[in-house]
Amino acid sequence: MNEIFNQIFKQLSQLNVDTPVSDEMRESYQEDFKHLELKDEWDILVLGTTDWELYFLEQKFPNVKFIGITIEEKFQTKKNISLQDMHEIEFQDKSFDFVYGSQILEHSPAPVIVLAQVNRLLRNNGQFFFWIPDDEENRKSWYHFSCFPKLL
Repeated sequence: MNEIFNQIFKQLSQLNVDTPVSDEMRESYQEDFKHLELKDEWDILVLGTTDWELYFLEQKFPNVKFIGITIEEKFQTKKNISLQDMHEIEFQDKSFDFVYGSQILEHSPAPVIVLAQVNRLLRNNGQFFFWIPDDEENRKSWYHFSCFPKLL
């Protein structure tokens, strides 16, 4: 499994993307994806995506349909990434089987609104997976608006 991740990150490092892919980021994605079991027929929304993150997901799960949203124009390099705010997502109700977000929810000043959007977008029996950093340094950063208690 580690060899697959290393090959994907080697390919990512050769892409012309603005976001650096650090060893720490690679390790966090490896940890994230250990828990994901995605089905080929699913429609999946990735909140706050970057071009390299979506590339990584598509390499790991080649038969799954991913759509990403971001508020940063520099990451809108792929046709399946659109500029949207996660508080006002412009897709129809019940459009997705799965919603994924890595290190995005803590940047919201109103995470309850984001979760309400996710609920609206998920089909019956839909699932979501959010990964939220749980360290003191991130909780003190000015751009981490939402304070989540340390999980035990």
